[in-house]
Amino acid sequence: ATRNTEGLADRVYRDLLDQIIQGNLKEGDKLATEQALSEQFGTSRPTVREALSRLRADGIVTSRQGAGTFVTRRPDPDLPRFMPGGPENPMGARATAR
Repeated sequence: ATRNTEGLADRVYRDLLDQIIQGNLKEGDKLATEQALSEQFGTSRPTVREALSRLRADGIVTSRQGAGTFVTRRPDPDLPRFMPGGPENPMGARATAR
């Protein structure tokens, strides 16, 4: 990973996404605070904030001022393998099934 924070944000993003896909975090569940997540992942709060902002951009979570961040929808379980920016798939092009 050339840009360290991006790699860490990717890891936090994927881990939270996995927890949502696997049902550990369900629609309507409140995520831990940025502080708690940064301690859980051993990263800085800005790294956690970056991961959460991407989850928000993808419509997976929503943040409410003073209330926290909540899961809004569970994505398709096939989603992670089509994530743009992965090392095996840098342009985000769909893998073709053979």
